[in-house]
Amino acid sequence: MLELKFAAMAFVSLLTVVNPLGTLPVYLAMSPACEADGRRMALRASFAALAALSLFAVAGHLILNFFSVSVDALRLVGGVLFFIVGYDMLKGKKPANSQAAEGASDADEMAITPLGVPMIAGPGAISTVMILMSQTETFVDKGVLLVVICGVMAVTLFLLIYARRIMKLLGPVGSNVLDRVMGLILMMIAVEFFFAGLQHFVKKLGLGA
Repeated sequence: MLELKFAAMAFVSLLTVVNPLGTLPVYLAMSPACEADGRRMALRASFAALAALSLFAVAGHLILNFFSVSVDALRLVGGVLFFIVGYDMLKGKKPANSQAAEGASDADEMAITPLGVPMIAGPGAISTVMILMSQTETFVDKGVLLVVICGVMAVTLFLLIYARRIMKLLGPVGSNVLDRVMGLILMMIAVEFFFAGLQHFVKKLGLGA
């Protein structure tokens, strides 16, 4: 039951941060006209993002230890970062990487970067998987998180493959409304992360109850 609750929370958190629907316009601008080439590009991008997120989920604590950074500091910074991203989504701002992505030429290279990393697996998503991994206590929980990452990337791959149909179905109004709702959810998650990290420093300063 606890694993199911953690899986649901992790899935919603990561899916909201990744925001594959927000990546669709960038993907459509970058993808080749040939449908088969577009599918290959979507597959390569999703796999690159999956590899990056899995790597940071498994080895992220080693990186933190190397730089002597605590998980609570990551929660604080992640909370601020998620709040800014969520606020931008709520205001209807487009991803900062979209303009740079349009200037690239090779589809295979674009699939890995900037589409896979950092458009799909961006700083927010990387911070999320590292924070979620820090909350796991058993190998089962760690396995659940890796399955969740695979699930989110599977959803992302599906949306990229059917990007043109989805964008036609949603239309500009539907896409904007959905983007704002996801931004609001992300801001609420950001507040939870921020205060979870803040508690440690408040106790450390002797200000806690």
